[in-house]
Amino acid sequence: MALVAVANLEEFTGTTRRTFASPLARKVAEQAGFLLSNVEGSGPNNRIQYRDVVAAIARRASADMPRPRHATNSSNSFLRRQMEPTGQHFNPKLAIPHFYIKTDCRIDQVLSLCEKANETSELERLSVFSFVVAATAAALRAVPAVNVSYTDVSLLLHKAVDISIAVPTPSGIKLPVIRNVDLKSQSMNSEIISDLVSRAIRGELDAEECRGGSITIFDLGAYGIREWAGIINPPQCAMLAIGAVEDRVVVQSGRIEMTKALTCVLSADHRAVDGATGAAFLRELTTALENPLALLT
Repeated sequence: MALVAVANLEEFTGTTRRTFASPLARKVAEQAGFLLSNVEGSGPNNRIQYRDVVAAIARRASADMPRPRHATNSSNSFLRRQMEPTGQHFNPKLAIPHFYIKTDCRIDQVLSLCEKANETSELERLSVFSFVVAATAAALRAVPAVNVSYTDVSLLLHKAVDISIAVPTPSGIKLPVIRNVDLKSQSMNSEIISDLVSRAIRGELDAEECRGGSITIFDLGAYGIREWAGIINPPQCAMLAIGAVEDRVVVQSGRIEMTKALTCVLSADHRAVDGATGAAFLRELTTALENPLALLT
């Protein structure tokens, strides 16, 4: 059955039910020809976020995709094709000495800021993901030893903070790059994320927009994944895997509290980043996410 985009869901359904969705989610759904009525929201009061739309589109693409006659033993075939412009056989998991460390981030303040900002601002709406991108940029500035690329000759230390974001699309995972993240406002980065996600889904990105970056952020929270570990995208030396926002119980100053939290797992190339450096990066990331006001300045 063909899916069509409609500007007004109430007119389409003939009901007065209101669909709560962020502007970014509406924009991506409209450009992909995907009805918001087919999406289950993960935000406050079941509000549909852009990540929910992306996940729904990816699930539809997976269901529609013909199955191969012979199963592959590679779990990262989409990423591998994305990372092999020459078509040569290369498995980054085997070639790169990965190690993994994780942190749990309380994001109650992030959610509160998103809710308040999105109620009053006419700019591109903020999201948990946009804060993760900003926090990653802050961590790269604080720990520049992670802002590197590996070559057979030397490590390349990047002056700019350019971050790749993984976008599931009908033709596989695309990795567009947000340039100079730390030099832009949150609203501007949110607008860039919206544009890149929309055009990635429509297949309109050019090769230059997917070139570069020193770290990739991949969010599988919309799939309900609590935590996971990603595969590094060479010549990058790190990948940040984001899980779902969940209600969790924590002990704070001897008291049991409920909090909203998510788990971030850093995959790092041990040839370029050691354990202490990776831990310092995650500490800075956690601090930034748990004190998000600083990310708005």
